[in-house]
Parts: sequence; C-alpha cells; structure tokens
Amino acid sequence: MDRAATWLIIDGNNSFCQCDFGSMGRGVETFLLRLQAVRRSLTHAACFICWDSPKSWRAELNPMYKSHRPDKPADFIQRLTTCRERVRGLIGQKSIQVDGYEADDCMGTLAAWAKGESVPAILFSSDRDLHQCLVAGQVTQVISVKRRDQSSVMFTTVTADELLRKYGVRPCQWVDYRCLVGDKSDGLAGCPGIGPDAAKALLSRCVTLDRYYATPAMQWKVALTNKQRTALNNFRESLPLQQKLLPVCTSVPLPESIVEVKRDTAGSV
Repeated sequence: MDRAATWLIIDGNNSFCQCDFGSMGRGVETFLLRLQAVRRSLTHAACFICWDSPKSWRAELNPMYKSHRPDKPADFIQRLTTCRERVRGLIGQKSIQVDGYEADDCMGTLAAWAKGESVPAILFSSDRDLHQCLVAGQVTQVISVKRRDQSSVMFTTVTADELLRKYGVRPCQWVDYRCLVGDKSDGLAGCPGIGPDAAKALLSRCVTLDRYYATPAMQWKVALTNKQRTALNNFRESLPLQQKLLPVCTSVPLPESIVEVKRDTAGSV
C-alpha cells in the first residue's frame, strides 16, 4: 500500500480545544503551528480538516447528549470561528463542516471512503469514538502529539491490532464495548456493574450485544455474576438509544469539492 497516497483526516474541534486550553487562549496560533508541524511530519496526498456543526443529529435524538458539558465562553467561540476561517484560507487542505453532523461523522465517512478505495488513512483525534473506524493495515489513529524539538513532533497512535491487545475487542465491537462501559465525556452511563473485564468477556464469547440478548443459552457461557446478569437484563431497555448515538456516521453528504479530491487521490493509488 502506497503511504504517499495517505489521507490525513484531522478533527478540527478536538485539536483546537487542546491547543486553546493548553496555550492560555492562543489557540488559533497554536493550532496553525501544530497543523504545519503535523503536515510536515506525516506524508500524505490529501489533508481534510473536519469541524462540528453547531447542531448535531445526536442532540436531536437525545436532548441529554453532552448536556452535562458546560457552555463554552464567548471568547473561546470567537477564537474557534477565527481558526476555522484561517484554515479555510490555507492552501493544501480541505475544510469540512456539514450541517447536522459532528466532525467525527465527517471523519468516519472519509475513513469509509478510504477503506473502499484501498487508500491508507490517518485519523488525527483523541476522540475514542473513532476507534470503531480503525482498519488493520490501512486506517490508523493518532491520539496525541508532542513536540520533540522546534522542527519536529512525535505521535502516539492506535491501530486495530493495538485495540484488540489493549481492550480485547475489534473495531466492529467498539460501539458495543462503549455501550457497556459507558462514556463520561458524552454523558453515557453504561451498564451498572459492567466494567472493562466483563465487557471483554461478554464480547469475546458472544461477539455482539444483540447476540448475547438473542441467545439465552449463550448468556450462561459468559463468566458473569448473577448481579451482572441482572444488570444486563435491566440495561436492555436503554440499549437501543445508545446503539444509535455511539456509531460514527459513515454516509455524511460531503461537498462535491471533497468528492473531487477523493477521485483525484484514490485514482493515484
């Protein structure tokens, strides 16, 4: 696989928040410097920077989604807006924001395109929701970046193989895993009494949560306590909503200009 044809897909909101909070309000300048260093360090044929829409389909589906997070101050919103405008004016990358969708939905759609076109892709974000988009040998995720010196940076990455080693689940099981263990950042409580070890044991045996619930005989083959089995039975009612909220959308209607980049770069692989 030609690494020079790689798509670099950046979570703009995620990266800007890190830059702004870590630089005492100098987020725009810090973001642009980081972007320059990242693009210089990671060989790629195309760079996409994805941004959250002000309103998300997830919030419409569940008004409590991320409602626990405090509102961002006005000066932060202004800096974020300025950063987006500056990025749109730069040559060499495409800035993407689609009404109703979050940045990770746009990133998930691009990752699905990359998989379909056999193009390698790097997802640049600390958002663990994107682990579900990993593809062995093709789609990886950079979860953190640190400056090595004035001209270079170093990265911490996650691959599909590393996800299996660390959590005991595959990317296609990540949504079910997160449903069980919860996600404090998104305000999802998970199943009471089910931690990482129990979630791993259940998914290792049953592959999916739906199969666990649909196959009573298999439930008793999972190493769970009676209390945990009861908790899972009680959790079943709330599961469908979480299974709708947690998956990253892979069919965002991206602008035609992005489709053109896809055609140009995928065709060169």
